Amino acid sequence: MMNNLNATVLLEQITGSLPYFLPEIVCSLVFIVAIFIDLFTRKQSRSLVPFFVFAGLLLALFFTLDQFRMVKEEIWLFNGMIRLSPAGIIYKLLFLLAAMVTHILSIRSKAIRLAPKGYAEFFIMLPVFIVGLNIMSMSSHLLMIFLGMEMVSIASYILVAYMAEQPRSAEAAVKYALFGALSSAVMLYGISLLYGLTGTLSLQGSTFLANLSKAPEYISALAILMVLAGFLYKISAVPFHFYVPDVYEGTPAPVIAFLSTAPKAAGFAVLFTFIGVFTLPMESYHLVWPKFNWENILVFISICTMTLGNLSALAQKNVKRMMAYSSIAHTGFMMMPLLVFSEMSAASLVFYIVVYVLMNLAIFLLVGHMEDAYGATELESYKGLAAFNPLLSVCMVIVLASLVGLPPTGGFTGKFLVFSSVLEAYRISHNPWLLYLLVAAVLNTVIALFFYLRLPLYMYFRKAEKIYTSKTPLYLLVIMCLLVAGILMAGVFPSELVKWISAHTAETAQIRFK
Repeated sequence: MMNNLNATVLLEQITGSLPYFLPEIVCSLVFIVAIFIDLFTRKQSRSLVPFFVFAGLLLALFFTLDQFRMVKEEIWLFNGMIRLSPAGIIYKLLFLLAAMVTHILSIRSKAIRLAPKGYAEFFIMLPVFIVGLNIMSMSSHLLMIFLGMEMVSIASYILVAYMAEQPRSAEAAVKYALFGALSSAVMLYGISLLYGLTGTLSLQGSTFLANLSKAPEYISALAILMVLAGFLYKISAVPFHFYVPDVYEGTPAPVIAFLSTAPKAAGFAVLFTFIGVFTLPMESYHLVWPKFNWENILVFISICTMTLGNLSALAQKNVKRMMAYSSIAHTGFMMMPLLVFSEMSAASLVFYIVVYVLMNLAIFLLVGHMEDAYGATELESYKGLAAFNPLLSVCMVIVLASLVGLPPTGGFTGKFLVFSSVLEAYRISHNPWLLYLLVAAVLNTVIALFFYLRLPLYMYFRKAEKIYTSKTPLYLLVIMCLLVAGILMAGVFPSELVKWISAHTAETAQIRFK
């Protein structure tokens, strides 16, 4: 009788969770139906499948926006496996934005249209990405986190290998898959150790941390580091960054625009959740769990990531590789709020990620167009392009200024908030490592000037070697202007966005033991 009662309660919890899981259900159905459309309408699938997938993404966007009305505070779904919060909804909106922009760009991309592989299959993978990314950002259970990461990883391998007939793309796909498999294996072993030490995979409540505190310090530290390795791979932090430049160089720009934004944002959402478990509700919510020194480890990784990324970018001649190292450097900056588990750091992290998604979508939109229209892949090939495409050139300057962190762009506001949260933490804890991090971040911002501004230098102050006649598509101009407007609005009028994000992330920074 008791077993039947428990099964009934569990079934009610699952069915009661389904209305809050509609965006993921829609994307799953879109994926399945799109496969059958491609299977039974081979000749028409090149037009039907992209249209159907985009319509599905729009429907998922509608249900995601509706969740702001339904969810005012954290809701635990599927017996505590999933945690839906206002902050998680913001991440889900970012994933959909990145997927929809990538979808539009991919329809017009020469590399994707002319690839010998099935054209429709490319778009079929986008709903899978959304499901995996959403699960990552909402998971409060290590098994669900791992499943979400694997869904995203497998879909990423497929898109990166989409042009595997080209040697450079094949090399990028192999490196990406090998690094991914290694990181997944290490992370899974770390999860198994944590399960053996704690008896649970759930990050909800006090059981996990209480049991882990009883384990020997060196074993618990090893398990945490192994799980942390999987997260660092997903956000491309040092020393798990080696695959990034080759993947960026050998993959079409629309794919990289998506892979450099959405999975990284989901990785930071998961990492913030995981670190929050080790944050005790005392001493201004600082990382004070005595058996693992989070602050110093993350400070060291953050400094190494931003420094190596910026210094490596200085030596690059290929624009995609330069932007790959730029993405690594920004990972170092985005790690800074993880050192301060407070409402301010949660808001600054989400704000930075929002601006980063806009910036990276914009820059790879521009880089992809320059490659398709002018064959520009190296810095030298950007000579004089501003004369042939003045509007997009101005947009590129604005985006690059935001990537550096210059006012009045969103990049400046994002870095200001991040730096402020770390400075506030230093005033409270007086940890010298936080001061070292601030100094390194300022110096790296200066270093970034030297390689970001090389593109405007070649475009405006170098003479073109030939005359170009390519026209800019209207859809490209519209998307580019919208992204640049968002970047500027986040820099010129940041207060409203910061207030809105703060209101939706306040509970994310509070660990409530149940």
